[in-house]
Amino acid sequence: MGKIVKLDKLIIERIAAGEVVERPASVVKELIENSIDAEASTIRVELSDAGLKKIRVIDNGVGMDKDDAVKALERYTTSKIKSLEDLYCIKTLGFRGEALASIAAVSRLEIVTRTQNSEIGTRVVAEGGVIKIVEPIGAPIGTTVTVYDLFFNAPARLKFLKSRTVELSHSVDIVTKYALIFPDISFELSNDGTQLISSPQADNILEKIVHIYGTEIARNMIQIDVVSDNLHLYGYVSKPSVTRSTKKAMHVYVNKRFVISNLFHNAILDGYRSMFFRGRYPICVLNLEIDPNEIDVNVHPTKLEVKFKDENKVFHFISEAIREALLSEELEPEVDVERIAEIETSPQTGIQPTQANITRSEQPPVPISSQITPSKPLVQTTLEKTILSIEEISRLTQQYKIPWNIVGQVAKLFIIAYDDENMYIIDQHAAHERILYEKLLSEYESGEIKKQTLLEPILVSFPIREALILKDNLDMLNKLGFEIAPFGEDSFVIRAVPVIMKKVANMNDLKEFLDELLELEGVKRRKIPSVHEIFALMACKAAIKDNDVLDADMMANLIKEMHSVPKDPYHCPHGRPTILAIPLKKLRRLFKRTA
Repeated sequence: MGKIVKLDKLIIERIAAGEVVERPASVVKELIENSIDAEASTIRVELSDAGLKKIRVIDNGVGMDKDDAVKALERYTTSKIKSLEDLYCIKTLGFRGEALASIAAVSRLEIVTRTQNSEIGTRVVAEGGVIKIVEPIGAPIGTTVTVYDLFFNAPARLKFLKSRTVELSHSVDIVTKYALIFPDISFELSNDGTQLISSPQADNILEKIVHIYGTEIARNMIQIDVVSDNLHLYGYVSKPSVTRSTKKAMHVYVNKRFVISNLFHNAILDGYRSMFFRGRYPICVLNLEIDPNEIDVNVHPTKLEVKFKDENKVFHFISEAIREALLSEELEPEVDVERIAEIETSPQTGIQPTQANITRSEQPPVPISSQITPSKPLVQTTLEKTILSIEEISRLTQQYKIPWNIVGQVAKLFIIAYDDENMYIIDQHAAHERILYEKLLSEYESGEIKKQTLLEPILVSFPIREALILKDNLDMLNKLGFEIAPFGEDSFVIRAVPVIMKKVANMNDLKEFLDELLELEGVKRRKIPSVHEIFALMACKAAIKDNDVLDADMMANLIKEMHSVPKDPYHCPHGRPTILAIPLKKLRRLFKRTA
């Protein structure tokens, strides 16, 4: 007798249910999608015991007649697909006909529904996928689906569920995602009688953000609305100063279906490049409208994943749309001094965005030189601070035509300056990083990265695996201003470096630079990082360092060049702030001064 047997119907249905119904939140998702497709304007989700005992979804949609209510519990039934072509051009959310059948297979399920044209509704009760009752019932227009005792007949599935708190959080996340992207629908969610989400109908997504995240977050959101080449991206992204430690607040949708897409997430982060630290993520609600023929939503049983036909086109469209929107805003960080006065803060606590007060100079930038010496005596110079005299401050302001008055350097790291509205704290290393990064980028885009030939070639060696990766990417490095060539199996000879890196043009520093370059996930990716990451590292290596003492002219040059940065002078390439602004009016208020 052969070893291959045909599975019976019960096992097949359980397997199908396992593909669609992983946890209570899976049921919530499928039922909400059906309600949205049924043109509901109100959707209420009621849970008991985080959904393990009961999941009820009530909507005021178009409802179903008796025949449809019964057929909806049969496998491979749907009102959305008529042909094979329809399967690859999905325009709805709850198109997957076997969702209700799969839910019914692992629960005790009840459907109560009525259409506008019917005076009486229909009640259908099923247990373990078997219909037990079909009867008329008085009911409002719409559909109410109640799922009792999820996985009562599949105890093995229960073992894989997390704590009630975790399971409930997944359902909250599902309702949140759909509440945000469908502002014209009212959503409610409760658990054991306690209301968790109340999101009434709204005119736009921003109003929904207010309901879900509050007014403070909403005030720090930037609108996106870009159309290009049959692609339409719209929604909101947070300013770089408002981030989270996980991607959970990155709500991304394709044709209003929320998806898990590494391409979408990476495109968003690429749009923010250099505006915040690695490991931080923005809050966003973004929908990409695209021709359904250009995507495949059938790569995952629950349609959570999506595949784009032209991934490069989509990636660059999303990235550039976000980048342009962010750069159109003034994103100078402002220190919330009142909060600092109340609590003990971490380095990032209390930083909020504000309108920038930088007035970019029309004068060409004066290159910063590490060899400049003070032209006039200072009031005080110690290992910890450099304070300028009134005469020196006036000279610098006039000579360098900068809008700020420079007070001096503190802790051999920070430059203090002020104008009529703010006091400024500039991180000398982060600011110089941004300046050098922008110069490299400008030279690269113009095809003229300036390089310097070394007096003596430098020989560096690497472990064989890293050496192989470096060999595969020498063309890219050479385009970025280096002259590097293989010298045996694991060694390389460096004959030239970008002019900006002349400060570190020695064997130890260049070896360290290449080591760090390969460590930026390079070994894992089998390629070196992006141009952005390379330039960011180059700028970091060549920039003024912490503990570098700056004289008056060096500080003035640095500030002058910062005002000439064409795009984002407020963050270094790694996302750290370069400037913090403390409004003088807030300082006055903190010191109890009213005028």
